[in-house]
Amino acid sequence: MAAKFPDDDTASVCSGVSALSALSVLSDDMINCLICTEPFQNPKVLPCHHTFCGPCLEKYLRSYQESGDDSAKTFPCPICRQSVALPELGLEGQFQDARIEEIQGLVAKISTHPKKIHCDVCKYKKRDISAKDHCTNCSINYCEHCSHDHHQHNLFQNHSVIPVTELENAALKCEVHTAENVRYYCATCMSPLCTVCAVSDHQGHNTMELHTALGSRKNVIETKIHSMSEKVMKFEEFLMQLEDVASIQEAATKKTKLEIERHVNGLIAQLHARKQVLLDDLEKTHVAQKKSLTLEKENCTFQLANMKSLWKFAAKLTEPSQSLQLLVMHGDLTKMVDSINNAPAPNLPKELAMMSMFVPKEHMSVGEIQKCQLSSDLMKRIARVGEVSNGFSMESPRGMSPTPQYVAQYMEPMTIKWQNPRLCWKIDKLGHKIGEINEAYDVTISPNGTVITAEWLNQRLQVFDSTGFSKDILGQNQIQPWGVTLTREGNLAVTDEKDRTVKVLTPSGTFVVGWKKLTFGWPRGITINSTGQYIVTDTQHGKHTVSIHLPDGQCIRSFGSQGSGNEQFHWPRYVTVDHRDRILVSDSSNHCVKVFDPTGQYMYKFGSVGNGDGQMKHPRGICVDPNDNIIVADQDNNRVTLYSPDGKFMRHILQIQRPWGVAISEGGLLAVTQKPALSLYKVFDPIP
Repeated sequence: MAAKFPDDDTASVCSGVSALSALSVLSDDMINCLICTEPFQNPKVLPCHHTFCGPCLEKYLRSYQESGDDSAKTFPCPICRQSVALPELGLEGQFQDARIEEIQGLVAKISTHPKKIHCDVCKYKKRDISAKDHCTNCSINYCEHCSHDHHQHNLFQNHSVIPVTELENAALKCEVHTAENVRYYCATCMSPLCTVCAVSDHQGHNTMELHTALGSRKNVIETKIHSMSEKVMKFEEFLMQLEDVASIQEAATKKTKLEIERHVNGLIAQLHARKQVLLDDLEKTHVAQKKSLTLEKENCTFQLANMKSLWKFAAKLTEPSQSLQLLVMHGDLTKMVDSINNAPAPNLPKELAMMSMFVPKEHMSVGEIQKCQLSSDLMKRIARVGEVSNGFSMESPRGMSPTPQYVAQYMEPMTIKWQNPRLCWKIDKLGHKIGEINEAYDVTISPNGTVITAEWLNQRLQVFDSTGFSKDILGQNQIQPWGVTLTREGNLAVTDEKDRTVKVLTPSGTFVVGWKKLTFGWPRGITINSTGQYIVTDTQHGKHTVSIHLPDGQCIRSFGSQGSGNEQFHWPRYVTVDHRDRILVSDSSNHCVKVFDPTGQYMYKFGSVGNGDGQMKHPRGICVDPNDNIIVADQDNNRVTLYSPDGKFMRHILQIQRPWGVAISEGGLLAVTQKPALSLYKVFDPIP
């Protein structure tokens, strides 16, 4: 509440009462500065009757002039914002009031007058009565009447009661005479004294009352505390500055995010426009080539028909029954046959032998994050941006659910035509050099046909292009990979047996992230669902589990144990997900494949031990085609088999010696690893 001075009538009434009575009507706002909340120093009273310390008001004026118009002739009151004329000669001698001296005198008396102590019993009866005594047993203050009642009560007969004036010293007991209270202080020995000590041991010393000694020392400490006020103010200002910088940086981050999104969205729009131009040009070229090919086919068909007709007619004339006819037409027939024989052979026009191919370019530069100094102009500009973007909603990561919500993704079935497998290429040279292979347990295929295999014994990933040429070696001797899969960002996630964890590498081999070491016992298979969750199998003895993780490694679900039950596993080495995010696990030593929903709840299983159709022996790798048909590497039956999405046997795709990992692309390329080899087959063609 703003401090208001009493009017003249009130002042005249107050003049007739004691100083203490006048002080009792003063509020903190009337004796303390409204800016620093400390007792006034060189007080200044504005026309609106709000009072401030002179230094505080000067500082406020400087801050106002620096942030506003230097030519302004007025300034607003810090409390009520009323306009006040700006003094031309500074604050010295300005904004004085005759009643300031009276207030200062009252404040001085407050500092020296003892604080009034109220009766605790009367307080609850809503009576404002001063206390006289204090019971050290009850720890309550009593007025004279309540003290009498206290003594009359049988329960309090043995309580110790002292005057409230001695309350400050009541808790101080003499260290020598423990039953006596400390009442004096020896300045010679610098020690507190009880009465016995003062009489017996400190005769002739410089002794004084304890409250006198405490008062002088309190004054010294209060003076020093007062000198700290300026430093406290500086720290408070610095804290406010830190808060301002934090808010500016928050606003700058929001703005930068918006700029990144706008820029990237613009690039995406340009890419889509460029894509459409390329597709339109390709379509025009294709239509023109198709038209030219049609004309060539029609011309060739016509000439071929004429040649066949003449050929048959000439052959007929060579028969004995047509001898006379041959003699008659010999000249004309010879000319016609010679014209055909001398005509040039058909040749494909050069323009029709051309193909339109797309050559991609890599490493498109989108932009970068740069740091800049927070200048005053920049801070003002960013502050305005923060005000404009105040309505921009950004959720705190702490407020988000730790489990991404599963959303089933429906995909139109793709029409595909399975064919007899055609071997595209095979790598079977055992070794550790580039192009050689050893202990290839798992494999994955990128959309452009690049094949990446996890070589456990060579401790690396090896990348092959669509022709079987070794393009790159990744993570050499830094990982011992068993499983490998592609992330949604195009990176490579591997289960690393060396550190018993999961690591993520970029296509160039740079490590992006690595989970905590020893997260798993024996990590094996790995896959990623449509929400970006990682699914990993663990075949540690006695464990045999499947777990679901966030990209940072936090485990949100784990299921399974060692055994042969529906929700148990025995060596679950490989795992994959279909387009509905169902989790498929090849349960090796249980000789089956088990299917779970996206949350890990058991659905069904298929397969049993044997070598017949629909049976398996120690299945290994598993993947799904574009229609969610399931492909299983049936290791000990030396084959790769195709099952329907509900687990019905469809056909055997390959007869191959002890297959391990399998991966298939939407274009019909099937990659298969054997421990000493890697093969790529063409197994189906998509039908548009």
